Amino acid sequence: MYLELQSQRSGAALPVDRYGASAQAAASSAAHPDAHVSQPQLAFNPQLTKLTGSMFGASGAGAPDFDAQVRGTDPKAIDLQLMRIAQDVYDPHSQGVDGWTRLTADQLAQAGIDPASLEDPSTGFRAAIYQDKNGDHVLAFAGSNDIKDWLNNAEQGLGVPAAQYHQAVALATEAKAAFGDSLAITGHSLGGGLASIASLATDSAGVTFNAAGLNDETIRRLIPDGDPAALKQQAENGLIRRYAVDGEILTTVQEHSPLPDAVGHKIALHDPDPVAKPDLHWYDWLDGKAEVLEAKYAVDVAKHSVDLHLDDAVLAALQKDHPWQP
Repeated sequence: MYLELQSQRSGAALPVDRYGASAQAAASSAAHPDAHVSQPQLAFNPQLTKLTGSMFGASGAGAPDFDAQVRGTDPKAIDLQLMRIAQDVYDPHSQGVDGWTRLTADQLAQAGIDPASLEDPSTGFRAAIYQDKNGDHVLAFAGSNDIKDWLNNAEQGLGVPAAQYHQAVALATEAKAAFGDSLAITGHSLGGGLASIASLATDSAGVTFNAAGLNDETIRRLIPDGDPAALKQQAENGLIRRYAVDGEILTTVQEHSPLPDAVGHKIALHDPDPVAKPDLHWYDWLDGKAEVLEAKYAVDVAKHSVDLHLDDAVLAALQKDHPWQP
């Protein structure tokens, strides 16, 4: 069973890079690599997005499209933003995070996407689409937060049809049609499983975090023309990059049981705050204290493995490891 627990401008013009950041902002960012520098957001224009995307990718002339920027087996700095987006999608009232703005219902409709398809209380399904100032897009899926989500986890893990996975593929197909190669997909836990099947179904770059595994039957059912083994290898080769915190419960259970593993190229993150082992001495064994301390340690480790699954733990691990840096 899967467990889921979360310028102003002065008179003089400043040099601007391809992302729209001034030299002053770039210097601030270098001094504080995880700090977000606010930038003006572009008005959403689906026709312009499709036109520029078809000409040279939404990221700009001469630049690789967003999908190509995200793909690969190596960690990338964008992954920290994607984790923040994967965390933000849990909050239905958020308007965006880290320079990425959620598309409104009107904007979704203009892009040919039914706004109602992003949330279904009857199944527990929730997703959001984000846009940055470059016109790039991220489709994010929320993970488990109630019993319906846990049931989807369990059903899919056993190969039983699970509604949220069908909904994820349907939504991703619409998003791919609207945004093409300016789209990447992300999610955490159950959301990571949904992102995985959506990425495979649409050939869109994906980055997941402590993701639920994919059963071969789910792949066959939702991608009938695809071979599960070949698709998993495609994911491993760089279509999907998956992060897992060492010792977190979901990945541990999946990798040491008949349950399916998460798909994609695995990148392990260190435990950001390990449980300290008891400092035992020989005399602790004489008075029985050692057994008590070891038992307590085992319980603490088990509880900690659940905490490590949470989105906050993944974010802390990413910020501590910075795996994209040499």
